[in-house]
Amino acid sequence: MMRTLLLFLFSCGLAFGEDVRDLVNAWKLKYNEALELSRSGRTLAALDAAMAAAELAPTPDKPQAQALVATLAAELGDYDLAFATIDPLLGHPAVGWQTWWNLAISARDGGYPERGVRYAQAALVGMPKPEEGHSLILSMAVSARQLDVALEAEKKLGKGKEPELRAALVRALIEGRRCDDARRVSAGLPADGDREALLADCSSA
Repeated sequence: MMRTLLLFLFSCGLAFGEDVRDLVNAWKLKYNEALELSRSGRTLAALDAAMAAAELAPTPDKPQAQALVATLAAELGDYDLAFATIDPLLGHPAVGWQTWWNLAISARDGGYPERGVRYAQAALVGMPKPEEGHSLILSMAVSARQLDVALEAEKKLGKGKEPELRAALVRALIEGRRCDDARRVSAGLPADGDREALLADCSSA
């Protein structure tokens, strides 16, 4: 009787192990299918496969699948789905800087510079060339009129880098009556008569 029970429990354990392996394999298959479909330009089908992968993935692997869902949704212009999927993963170590970088670009192009700033800041973690991240943050922060964020990014750029972005920041600072900040940034730019005239008329609020 005991031997029979042990054999039964052993067989159940084997079956459970096979079920777990099948589940792991199923999500990976769907995830890889989504990647292949995306590479072939079938983005909508890729999104369906990625969503299936996210549903099937065990907890440790869910962020990887969800990041792909968000990336594909953003490519298709479904920003509600993209943001709802990726926002809970801000700061999660399983989401690489490349994903945040791509989502920042997508958010910017879709008209969501505030979201883009947030994702670009997340991309800075692990970026091999963080100066590119600061440039992107500066660009989007100016568009979003997040002037303190833009000034912080501008300070981290090398001297003489991104003169057009810095000039755009000066204009935004003038519009925001941040005249002292505008003059400081402008001092590092090539001379421009129109900008100098605006600065001469600028008085802090």
